[in-house]
Amino acid sequence: MSGERALHHVTASQADVVVVACGLSGHQRAYVVDGLRRYADCQFIDSFDDLDRMLSTLTRCDALVLAPQDQRGRDALGTVERVARDWPGTAVVIFCPARTDPAPSIRQLILAGAHEIVFEGVHPTAAKLAQAVENARRECAAETVFLRLQPLIPAQLHSMVHAVVARPDILTSVAELGAALGVHRKTLVNRCTRSDFLQPAELIMWCRLAMVGHMLERTGSTVESIALTLGFASHTALRNLVKRYTGRRATDIRREGGLALVLFALGRRIEARRGRELPIP
Repeated sequence: MSGERALHHVTASQADVVVVACGLSGHQRAYVVDGLRRYADCQFIDSFDDLDRMLSTLTRCDALVLAPQDQRGRDALGTVERVARDWPGTAVVIFCPARTDPAPSIRQLILAGAHEIVFEGVHPTAAKLAQAVENARRECAAETVFLRLQPLIPAQLHSMVHAVVARPDILTSVAELGAALGVHRKTLVNRCTRSDFLQPAELIMWCRLAMVGHMLERTGSTVESIALTLGFASHTALRNLVKRYTGRRATDIRREGGLALVLFALGRRIEARRGRELPIP
């Protein structure tokens, strides 16, 4: 069967997420449809060979849901390795059939780059799968944003950055970040001061806004949805913060560069601070 004929769509209205599923049984496809019907535009492909051909033409793929082995007997390991290498912003969920030993092993798939594992038959399977896709997307987004932020921020502060982008909806204050890292808030202030860098509260905000930029660029999520997901007080508050920190509107960020635009604004802010100009209180 060709890649084009093997591709079947189940489209959610106003879907924020594009999910491609490959190698799944009929029962597993039903779980995908049930769990993601209000969440994603789901595309089903029969074999990893077809998926390999399709990956080179895809303009967007937020998450892959893969069987450990497709119906032709080819395993997922090579595909997971390729996605991790060539599509680092794509989340990978392995959906294992019930009562069988997946080949290759779960450990191999995780080491290759899989983010989440779901086993068919674990009640409620559809809900577990939907949550796994969301968790994988969050983890993948955090990895992507952290890697992009690293060159701009002193190495001594990377643990702070990594913690915030991993939990941008929870770690919204200096006190919360300090508790997560097991240190007093004053310790974070001292680290930033020794690094001659932005103070912790501002660094936290830039990290969260970097996540906003990534979501505006990589998803169809509304500003309202992003504000809710990332723990901002309201979509109005988020719009105002984006404008204040970057000088651009959220619609501009989505249209003109996403994360790159936020990072450019952060770079200018860092340079301004080095000149001891402090446009952001």
